[in-house]
Amino acid sequence: YTNGGQIENIPPPASLILTPYKNRLVCVSSENPKKLIYSKKRVPLSPVDFVDVFSIVLNKATRITALSEFDQKLIIFEPNQIFYITGDGPTSTGAQNSFSDPQAVTGDVGCSNTNSMVLMPLGLMFQSNKGIYLLNRSLETVYIGAEVEQYNNLTITSAELIQNENQIRYLTSDGRCLIYDYFYGKWSTWTNHSGNGATIWQGGNGDYVYLRTDGRIFQQSSTSYKDDNDPIEMSITTSWVKTNGI
Repeated sequence: YTNGGQIENIPPPASLILTPYKNRLVCVSSENPKKLIYSKKRVPLSPVDFVDVFSIVLNKATRITALSEFDQKLIIFEPNQIFYITGDGPTSTGAQNSFSDPQAVTGDVGCSNTNSMVLMPLGLMFQSNKGIYLLNRSLETVYIGAEVEQYNNLTITSAELIQNENQIRYLTSDGRCLIYDYFYGKWSTWTNHSGNGATIWQGGNGDYVYLRTDGRIFQQSSTSYKDDNDPIEMSITTSWVKTNGI
């Protein structure tokens, strides 16, 4: 990596927040939560290389809480604000840096929980201090969680897109699982479904798998209609029905 004027590599800092962007890896410094550190562009069959001069400091932010690549932009969340940058960044020699300055998204919300962020067809969904919001493809923040705001105090541990069912599943560790059907734009909740994490398991035919708070792992089945041998019951709440209209 010292040939051809490339900048010397360094180990990246410890970080709990990272995301791929434009064939790079971007992370947040644990020592300076306002600082983004990004790698060189990854070369096939090679590791991800970081350098000490590839960084962006968001002086207007308090601390970065989440990152996501979205429609050719890097979306940067803090607790009460959202920023974004565009561009491909510099070459391995540090030349031709095309990253833009961080731009603020109009609004007064940000992401308060990294685990709540999920990319779905309508945009980016995330949990803010005011509830669950959507950052749409026009970079507008839309309050999408009004119907489940009574559950805003729950701790979201995972947000997964179930594409073949048009669902976003918000797993919580201390209450109900929140389900958003983005085809109909409706919310529902599941009981007996608390967990510490979930994923889409490609080795299990793309099934939804989650780790329950009691340590057991459950895998979704398309043939069984029982939940740990208990029948799954459904309750529906309708709007007020006028008897003279029946």
